[in-house]
Amino acid sequence: MKSKGYYIPVLGYHEIGPDEWYYNTTEQFEEHMKYLHDNGYRPIDLQTYHGFWSGQIPQEELPEKPVFIVFDDGRSGVYDHAFPILKKYNFPFVIYVIGEVVGNRDFVTWGQIREMVNSGLCDLGNHTHDLHYFDLEEADGSTWGAAAIRIWRDNGIYAFDTSIKGTRLESGSNALSRFWGMPIAGTAKNYETGALYPIKTYLGFQADKTYTADRIIIKCPTHIPAETFYDVKVKVTLGEKSGPTGIINPTVVNAAWEPKHEPVDLVNKDLGETWVNGRFDVIYFDQPYTFQAGKWYNIYLETLNMDKEQKEMRIYCDPSLDQSIENCATNSQSTDYNTINSWAIHHARPMIILSDGTGAAESVQEYEARVNADIDYIKRVIEERAGNCITEHRVPIQQTVNGQSTSIPLYGASYCQTDPETKEGIEGSFEKLECNLKVSFGESFTATKLIYSPETLYGREYVALVDFYIGDWNNGSPENFQLVRKMYFPVYGWRDTPGGLVEVKFDEGITFNVVAGHEYCIKIVTRNYDKFVHEETGEVLPIEGTFRIQGTYNKSGEVTAFWNSRTGDGEPGTDNITRVCVQPHIWLYYETSTYPIGRYEPPVWSIAFPFGAYTPELNTLQYNKGMELQFTIYQGVLDTRENHNEAAVEDLKQIPRVMMFNDNLTISFKDQIELNTLEMFIPKQNTKKVDIYAYVINREWGCHSLRENWRQIDVGIFDAYNFDTSLNISGSANPDWTWFKSKGKKVYAMFGNFGTKGFDPDIATAVFNDPVKSINAIENIIINEGWDGIAIDFEEVRPEDKAKATLWFKALSNRFRTPERYHPIFVAAPYPFATTPSWAEWFDYVEVAKVSDKISPMTYLDHGSWTLPGPVSDMKLFKQRYAELIKIGVPPYKITGGVGVFGCVWTSEEKAEKNLLEIHMRMNLKRLPELDSEADEWHCWMDGGGEAWFQGPNTFQNRMDWLYDSDIRSIAIWKLDDDDFSFWSAGFGAHQYKFNNPVHYNFGS
Repeated sequence: MKSKGYYIPVLGYHEIGPDEWYYNTTEQFEEHMKYLHDNGYRPIDLQTYHGFWSGQIPQEELPEKPVFIVFDDGRSGVYDHAFPILKKYNFPFVIYVIGEVVGNRDFVTWGQIREMVNSGLCDLGNHTHDLHYFDLEEADGSTWGAAAIRIWRDNGIYAFDTSIKGTRLESGSNALSRFWGMPIAGTAKNYETGALYPIKTYLGFQADKTYTADRIIIKCPTHIPAETFYDVKVKVTLGEKSGPTGIINPTVVNAAWEPKHEPVDLVNKDLGETWVNGRFDVIYFDQPYTFQAGKWYNIYLETLNMDKEQKEMRIYCDPSLDQSIENCATNSQSTDYNTINSWAIHHARPMIILSDGTGAAESVQEYEARVNADIDYIKRVIEERAGNCITEHRVPIQQTVNGQSTSIPLYGASYCQTDPETKEGIEGSFEKLECNLKVSFGESFTATKLIYSPETLYGREYVALVDFYIGDWNNGSPENFQLVRKMYFPVYGWRDTPGGLVEVKFDEGITFNVVAGHEYCIKIVTRNYDKFVHEETGEVLPIEGTFRIQGTYNKSGEVTAFWNSRTGDGEPGTDNITRVCVQPHIWLYYETSTYPIGRYEPPVWSIAFPFGAYTPELNTLQYNKGMELQFTIYQGVLDTRENHNEAAVEDLKQIPRVMMFNDNLTISFKDQIELNTLEMFIPKQNTKKVDIYAYVINREWGCHSLRENWRQIDVGIFDAYNFDTSLNISGSANPDWTWFKSKGKKVYAMFGNFGTKGFDPDIATAVFNDPVKSINAIENIIINEGWDGIAIDFEEVRPEDKAKATLWFKALSNRFRTPERYHPIFVAAPYPFATTPSWAEWFDYVEVAKVSDKISPMTYLDHGSWTLPGPVSDMKLFKQRYAELIKIGVPPYKITGGVGVFGCVWTSEEKAEKNLLEIHMRMNLKRLPELDSEADEWHCWMDGGGEAWFQGPNTFQNRMDWLYDSDIRSIAIWKLDDDDFSFWSAGFGAHQYKFNNPVHYNFGS
């Protein structure tokens, strides 16, 4: 294991696509990869990454700029959009696979995975098979990743079907068809008129026991529209159910429920709040409510206050009820569902628990068994399906029908023909579709999937949910059916390409044994149908949407199929049933496996924890199952999910990743958070990232330290120009400023009030009295010379100029910090608790900070040539001054810590600032320097008399660490060419926040 702190950046991507707004667009990903390539970064593969960490590969054998690229989830954009770009640059990468969702809509298939693995660029890792969701941890609604907690088993009434997945949102094969979001709070919108109105929602459920509850636990999906919320208040009423929108004996159980808020980012809570999504909330009752076993109840939620725009909070619902039960209703948008008298009526179960707060978490043994089973399963699935173990078999139906091509209505909303003379049923009547198909096969096997060739749909597409059964044909009276797939919804919707193939995977754990030559019936039943309200008459009318399969038809043959839909093919039978002789284009599917022969074996097993959620117990379970590398999430990068971890590698069970989000996602937070993820690529000895500003004074030969250490320095502050009392500007910048700018670095020009008498209060007064003329003069230099930003250093200002000074800074901001032209403003500020109080009385820290990008107290010079000998920068005062600024309301991200890299000497010959080499050359070598523990500064005696105080690399480091721990993430160094090389290359120092360098130098030890 390498020493703590060395961090090879791990870039964690999710989806890549042209229309991504949350994750990265294809264009952004291409830019990222090009940036890496053009700037000398070299992605390494999984084996190299692990080899370095395990000590098998020395650091010297790594590329100079190593980086590690990974993708979570295995989304389809990885293959469609990222893979071609990665091949272009020959960049290796790892996909962390959610086993359950491979092949589902928006996810890669195993065939695509094998292609990427066989390219030699791709390795695979574990993102769990079936634990990639948030589950309930306590009855108070607390939630965490299902892999990291012992799931809460409540004693209450579960209003939804717990037999399949318990409390979870299914992320697997039925995810789109099994769950959807019901609006329960917020502001709804009439899409025809644009009017806004409060949301009113009814949720029905049946009590399976007599039980007294004091709360409702609900599971929330992403709210619509996303990333919006407000302080909504909701009245919650309970009573016995009377239709979708009726309540008998209503009881208000919460007069004004307020949904839970959470920070957008749990590390930086200043970024705002949102409603919970993907997790649980709780509605507490004002008084307990007793439910009677067997009775149906309605929960009525009504928004008490609207917002000025549509904002909807939602809960998950399970559309698994019998079609005859219209169970949920809302007056909000009704996409894909039935609207009756302005109510959208749904056949669904709300995902709620009626609870009294009692229950218990699963036992340690149950938790370990659940996690271990998941690890075993995902390893087997990856090894078998990413390798060359599986042989696929598609078995066609056996009977042959010669005739014309046709299409068979498979499922959807049926528009039924009836007898116009007898009026048995009215033409245009409407019902769900049922289809029965006779099939037989020429071999015996165990089927796991049905495959069909789709035809263009007839009518309007809608979200039809379909059950598939297989049973015996029994001479046209089918029987003995087995449900093989519940609530199927095609991966890519109903508009699959005609002539292609659609695969209907059987539900998990379901197979069907086929005997050669036996006649079977495949039955397809639509679980829901669609209708609409006529805009003019208000009449409820059916919407026909018949989804069809290709087939071959012979009118004179034996009847092999029947259905209840109009098709135009064959003759109508009795009871609205059409019977024809038709051969559907259907196959049943099975697999054979040679496992373990041909299996895929990754160089090392690794896991990326879903949502970054992990515990020591989970670490141990994963490690014991062979997961040697375990990846978490990098702290401080915008991530709406709730788990963040320190990005310092302590062991292989907690390796951080930089989560890569859309570069334009949160531009409004640019002052608070690092948004340009490309700037995080720099290898570091640890993950403490600060911006380093450095003062450069004007010397005709340039600046040696600037040229030596330019990579570590983010912004150069060039002490260049000063006003006089007539507001003329004189001076010039160090000639190296243009060279530094050519390296892609930022350069700020500093303007001050230093005149012939030193810092002149008269000059400052003149500047503040005429903001137009003085700011015009600054603008002329900034624009004409091409500076990136402005630095201001006014000192010895009169206290009575405070108000004018504050207004002047506001005017400066209005000129330079605009959307059309943005030049950052950096202010070198006096510090609180100065020896001479009047020195700082003129400066309004809070107000100036509001209109500046950074204020930087000059805390690097307590004692100097004008004072008696003493610490150059006393650590006790250093802490006190910054603590005071934060206390009075200056945000830490607005503060840049002023840190010195020099010393001062007091001798009979001179009193002056000196660099460390000059001090060392004149030091009394018989008396070694001593570290003053109170001031945290070095003190020494000079040869020939006198003394010196100075910063060393360790005391410099202590100040940087203290600032960082106070959330101050930038420093200003006074001043370059007074610094010693050890400040940049030592084992502690500025480089530790920027670059890795193996040199260790401990000054004064």
